[in-house]
Amino acid sequence: GLGGSETWTIEYAETLALKDSNEVIVFWRCDNIKVFNNVSYIPIQNFINFALSNVIDFCLVSRFSEYLFLCTSKLFTISKLYFVLHDISIQGDIVPVSNKLSGVLCISEWQKQHFLSLFPVLSDRTHVISYGIETNNYQSDLKQNNYSFIYPSFPNRGLLYLLRMFPKIVERYPTAKLNVFC
Repeated sequence: GLGGSETWTIEYAETLALKDSNEVIVFWRCDNIKVFNNVSYIPIQNFINFALSNVIDFCLVSRFSEYLFLCTSKLFTISKLYFVLHDISIQGDIVPVSNKLSGVLCISEWQKQHFLSLFPVLSDRTHVISYGIETNNYQSDLKQNNYSFIYPSFPNRGLLYLLRMFPKIVERYPTAKLNVFC
């Protein structure tokens, strides 16, 4: 039962673990320490003690901006700190403007522009990353539909609202298509 951002985190962590024999640790909501595909999964409550006693070369904070405040603390040695946006809005809509924040990573150009409308001071540190398959690596004979939408998450994360509004979208854009992956 993983959502899109959790799946992205796992895939990204496993890819990093394969590159140059990086030691990759993911702190998240789990009961005990597990190692899978060369990635250590550690309960989130262990992060503070870990960060106090280790130098962290590269830290990705995923979705929850409150962890950025913790990571920008002078108590921790984090060389590069990035915030990965998975959603349109940010929990609490607060992002620390700190020299310790190396960058903000968005999943689309649209999301980047939306984020920068709220946090223009971070324009030089906000970038777009791939959020899945590199489509340039694949050829397709399929005709592109400019009004094709993908819902890749749990049903309880807004699917009902989307289904209720989709007839209005189709009314305005008759070729609209909704792909649901739950």
